[in-house]
Amino acid sequence: LYLTVDNGWLWWLAKPIFWLLNLILSVVINWGLSIILIVVCVIAIFFKLSATSYRSMAKLRKFGPEIA
Repeated sequence: LYLTVDNGWLWWLAKPIFWLLNLILSVVINWGLSIILIVVCVIAIFFKLSATSYRSMAKLRKFGPEIA
């Protein structure tokens, strides 16, 4: 399977994700559930960054009427 995929210049990012996908697949034995769990892991990794961004947008929303 690995030889059929060309990751291009994102190989450094795709290799660990593919390794994690295979690890989850060995436990779950279902491709669909493995992909869902990978997505949940990525969302969990970026949760702090997203929460900070949403908090910052909420603060800036107060200044919307003044800017308009």
